[in-house]
Amino acid sequence: MEQEIRLYSSYLHQVAYLYVKDRELAKDVVQQVWLKRLKKVDQFRAESQLKTYLVRMTVNVCHDLLRKQKKWYEPMTEKVDFRTPERRLLQKECTENLIGAIHTLTFKEREVIILHYFEEWTTPEIASCLSITSSAVRSRLQRARMHLKEKLEVAIDEEETRSGIEAYYANGTRD
Repeated sequence: MEQEIRLYSSYLHQVAYLYVKDRELAKDVVQQVWLKRLKKVDQFRAESQLKTYLVRMTVNVCHDLLRKQKKWYEPMTEKVDFRTPERRLLQKECTENLIGAIHTLTFKEREVIILHYFEEWTTPEIASCLSITSSAVRSRLQRARMHLKEKLEVAIDEEETRSGIEAYYANGTRD
């Protein structure tokens, strides 16, 4: 068990942090996972990988916690420091647009997006973790991508319109 804790605690903390958006709360989630693992040590079946089993437990604890608090997942992104202020501003705007679009997804869509893009899991791993079929994962991913594309296209159109209006007034070409 000690070896499992050393191997997986950091990873489970990252997963929990993506869901609860609070480092201390994520630590509490991971502690709850290890307590549950200790209580259910005989229940683990080798049908799935231990890592998948532990992540499923982490996701379940996060779901329970968020349900009790009536909060929903807000995706976190790591800050990337680009060389120029313009690039940093552009990255910040793109990230804000993406986060806003992710917020509009259903919980099931957000869940597969997190596991696929943030955690870089394969379709079979996600299916095993969520106890759904691979085709259901692919379907949810497809729907989520379609919804994200729609939302991001609207955001880009709004940004282009706003930029055009700002440029129009900045150049003093008003009538």
